Amino acid sequence: MENSDLGEIILQHYEKYLGTFENREIYENNETMPSIQMIQYRNIFEGCKTYASLGLSKFSEEINNTCEIVMSIDNDYEKASYVLANVLFYIVLNKLDFGRGTYIGGIENIDSIFVDQHKKSAIYFTETYAFPDEFSHIRGNAKMYMAFFISQEEYDFIKKNGCEKFEEYLEEKEIDIMHLDR
Repeated sequence: MENSDLGEIILQHYEKYLGTFENREIYENNETMPSIQMIQYRNIFEGCKTYASLGLSKFSEEINNTCEIVMSIDNDYEKASYVLANVLFYIVLNKLDFGRGTYIGGIENIDSIFVDQHKKSAIYFTETYAFPDEFSHIRGNAKMYMAFFISQEEYDFIKKNGCEKFEEYLEEKEIDIMHLDR
């Protein structure tokens, strides 16, 4: 399947489950690398904006996964989108195997003010459990993952205990991952 065909399929998937997008931001890492777009939706979850990537699937060979990312967040939207896009480029450029349980620290190197303000220094990726089950699979064998910001303490917890224990902890404590300043 051509990347342009997959891009169209992904957009149709987003329209089916997320509705009409409100805005789109295009991020580029360099002139030779394809861009990654962050497509913005409002009111998927009350009080939040949702960003869905478009273009990560072009890098399926580099990350050993054909996928896109969705992130819902309750404030500092533009900075959150910028940080997420840069983390995705980091994953691609470093050819990291990507999937559920991936976590990337060091976002103070992208935006130290964001980290200082919200006390979130990493991003965690998991299944799209806050969305309908059908949303997680895109026709053409692509998959959706969900991203959210985590603190250094949460990062250290994952490193020590693994993603299963971390997600159990989130569920047990009923932590709202969309709330940036939780």
